[in-house]
Amino acid sequence: MCREKGQKIVQLDVALAMWDLLLPPSRWQHIEAWKEFLHTHHKRAVSRDTWNQLLDFIQVWPAFKQQGLGLMR
Repeated sequence: MCREKGQKIVQLDVALAMWDLLLPPSRWQHIEAWKEFLHTHHKRAVSRDTWNQLLDFIQVWPAFKQQGLGLMR
């Protein structure tokens, strides 16, 4: 939807804007830390694999927290 035609990546600025729309802090409280990490350390386009893995992680995160395995603040 947000990728350039024929690309498997989303430019970082577009990915960050899409995450603002799709993942507000009320849905995942660590979204700002994720975006800051990408902006500071990743500094390049986001692959489809990274996008999908984040969504998978967000879905299993409540189970990690419930079991006391939360690694993030």
